[in-house]
Amino acid sequence: ALNKQANDEKSKDLKKLAAEIYEDYLVLYPRSRFYSDISTNLAEIYFALGDYTRAGYYYEQAYKRKANPELLQSSIKAYGESLLRQEKLTRLEVEESRSGYRDMGATFVKLNPGSPITKEIEFNIAKIYYDERRFDVAVQRFQKYISTYPSHEKSKAAINLILDTYNQREDYKGLI
Repeated sequence: ALNKQANDEKSKDLKKLAAEIYEDYLVLYPRSRFYSDISTNLAEIYFALGDYTRAGYYYEQAYKRKANPELLQSSIKAYGESLLRQEKLTRLEVEESRSGYRDMGATFVKLNPGSPITKEIEFNIAKIYYDERRFDVAVQRFQKYISTYPSHEKSKAAINLILDTYNQREDYKGLI
């Protein structure tokens, strides 16, 4: 009811109050049968407030309790939105968003290998490794991406990012 009222009134202060109450509830009652529903409500509030890292986290928590595909997709979307705004995040929020996207994205890919968005998620996971300067893993993931989706528009970007990893490591022999 509080979530509905906060959304109906479009009040930022009311949404923040609802988020605070929901977080207190989750801390006080971690084994509640309503944990997933409260986490989902909390995630929706944070998404509406533009706090995508927290939204992703609470969608993820809800998904872990109730394996609902919509919660999985919502967590990926929230983490993805967060990563699009990295310059506004703290270093911790960037790391949490990357880790959340990687974990939930890998779960999605495993459960939905034929989904149209799987290609995008796989590329983004490889890109996250690249952004973290974990070049060996990034190169492996980009190579797999290119061999799996050779005609996809992002394959060209994957090739360029592979070349850039060798350049950044000054491993010019590895290019050959």
